[in-house]
Amino acid sequence: MQGGLRLTWKTVIVVMIGVIVLSLLFWSRLYLRNQTIAGDEPHYLEMTYSLIHDGDLDLVNQYGSRECQGFCPGQYDPRGHVPDSDKTAWYSAHGVLLPVLLVPGYLISGLPGVTVTMILLALLTLWLSWKWTEIVTGNRTISLAATGLLAISFSFLMLEGLVFQDLLIASAVLGGLILATRRKQTTWSLAGLGALIGLSPWIHPKMTLVLLTLGVVVLIRNPHRLRTLLLVGLPAVLLGGFFELKYAEWFGTLIPGTSDGNEVSHLFSLSPLFSLPAMFLDETKGLLPPNPVYLLMLVGLPLWYRLARHSLVITLIVIVPTLVITSTLGDWWGGYGSNGRYLMELLPAFLPALAFPFLLWSKPSFKALLGILVIAQLWITATAIGINAPVTTLGQSLPPFSYLEAKSGINLNVFWPTFGSANFFGSYLSLVVDLVALSGLFAYGVMNAKPKTTRDVRSAD
Repeated sequence: MQGGLRLTWKTVIVVMIGVIVLSLLFWSRLYLRNQTIAGDEPHYLEMTYSLIHDGDLDLVNQYGSRECQGFCPGQYDPRGHVPDSDKTAWYSAHGVLLPVLLVPGYLISGLPGVTVTMILLALLTLWLSWKWTEIVTGNRTISLAATGLLAISFSFLMLEGLVFQDLLIASAVLGGLILATRRKQTTWSLAGLGALIGLSPWIHPKMTLVLLTLGVVVLIRNPHRLRTLLLVGLPAVLLGGFFELKYAEWFGTLIPGTSDGNEVSHLFSLSPLFSLPAMFLDETKGLLPPNPVYLLMLVGLPLWYRLARHSLVITLIVIVPTLVITSTLGDWWGGYGSNGRYLMELLPAFLPALAFPFLLWSKPSFKALLGILVIAQLWITATAIGINAPVTTLGQSLPPFSYLEAKSGINLNVFWPTFGSANFFGSYLSLVVDLVALSGLFAYGVMNAKPKTTRDVRSAD
């Protein structure tokens, strides 16, 4: 980035961020909140309702009638969400912390208050994404640019304001990374990391591996290991131990997820060799088809390795094991929810890879690539808002793609494989073409990650 660009670019980025955040995080939800509440949403809302009206998490009187408390029309079957539903007390298999956080908003304004709470959580995720990226890059301008791209992405839009725990998980991961990679660890930062570790099973059991790994990283890097162990370990043990006691009381086991109906029973159902490409590339539920701006991460990864590899290595060590384990779930697409829903829990940790390519701003080839991807993303996102796009499940075409095909006959789905489709040959060709294109983007990043084409990012802002 050249010096003459910085002030103008900062101004443009700040304005863009403000417009995008205010328009998408509030106006879009004005339209999308009119959708039927479905998927996991009613179960989190039932837990919040029970906390407020019953003072507990026993949902037998809520689920017993098999009716939402005004949260969704008709009746629904709680099986699969309530382990051991033959008992006299019913406890949801879903994480506890999100329903607790929804209580104030629900008390103030019911469902609209819950929606505002989830929008605020989305804003928190964006802020933490920006702070983490700035820590890694040392450059506020490119960090804001990357955060803006995250904010306009289809999958982020389709999560914000809805009652799913994915953005809460993303915020916890980002908070853990920020605390664990501080240059100077304080009592409060270590205790805060320990509290996050202890709270992780209350959010979701799979979070525990991510945050425990961060705790181990901090312990290894800190020369005062006894002090670190005490400050991190004490809140982690207290909060985690309390979770184990309550879990044993509710489900009769100390191992989260092993009771009937929980998703852990579906772990290791699939090979990551199948599910990981599906999570990224599937035409109906993959992360990349509706989020072209994320393709810039392939350009940014080599730059990240060249300029700040220590933070990249830590991120990979922390994230990849959980990513691989999550990919073995039978419902790799995340059920009813945003495209790449499970990936969105971890993707903000890799936002520096979306920021580093902006160091290539002086290159016409990068400007052309960025322009194409941003225009495509803005069209997908604007179309989703304009047609009040519903949340879809596996096999349902992306609403913006369906809209384009209906209006013009152009079928964008042909560029992406369908995993599990009977059209194996067509999907195979699409997969090969996509992998070649993705490899080309990565190679572009490698070619530009040489010392002569990059400079220290901490002097670029």
